[in-house]
Order: sequence, then C-alpha cells, then structure tokens
Amino acid sequence: METETGRAVCGQLVLDLTVQTATFQGVELCLTALEFNTLAYLAQHPGQFVCAEILLDQVWHCETGGTIHQVKSCIKRLRHKLGREALPIFTPNGRGGIVYGIPPLPLKLTLS
Repeated sequence: METETGRAVCGQLVLDLTVQTATFQGVELCLTALEFNTLAYLAQHPGQFVCAEILLDQVWHCETGGTIHQVKSCIKRLRHKLGREALPIFTPNGRGGIVYGIPPLPLKLTLS
C-alpha cells in the first residue's frame, strides 16, 4: 500500500499522510510528528490491538530512545487532543501488557 501520497479517513478524523496533518470535524489538530505517526499507525490498523513495544519498533523506531512510559504519555496526549467524542484510543482490559487500539470503524484510504 502506498501511503506516502494518501489520506486516512476514520470517522471524522482525517489524516493527510503526505504533509502529516490531522483534522477532526474540519479543525486542524496540533500534533507533534511522533503523535501524528502514532495516531496514523493506530488509524491504519483499526480493530487491532497494538502493544506499546510494537509502537516503539514500528513508529518510534527505537533509535529515538523511547520507553513504554513515553508511549503511554504520547497516548495520553493524543486522547486529550482528540477529546472523548473523537476517535477513542482505548486500552482493553484482560489483554495483558499495555496495548492500544482504535475500534473497527470504517477506514478509508485514498491515494492521490
């Protein structure tokens, strides 16, 4: 899948993967590059549980020196910036470890 030139749409959340911008209900969100990449990864895997270690490996690329605590902090900031009525990032009970996910909403990827 070529995502460099695409957009990910999940509910009212729109991620422009080319210029790394995110909007919710038409309002641009102020996200750091790491927050955007974390949100994009979760949005592109709706309904899947993603553990903090996978985010460290796939998004943070471990060379940034990230820790599980920093992943938790990043998710907390995203939850705050998105608000509860937006796209919930949740941690399911009984899954063991620290895992995150986005409910399986219809995800639409469009390539320009």
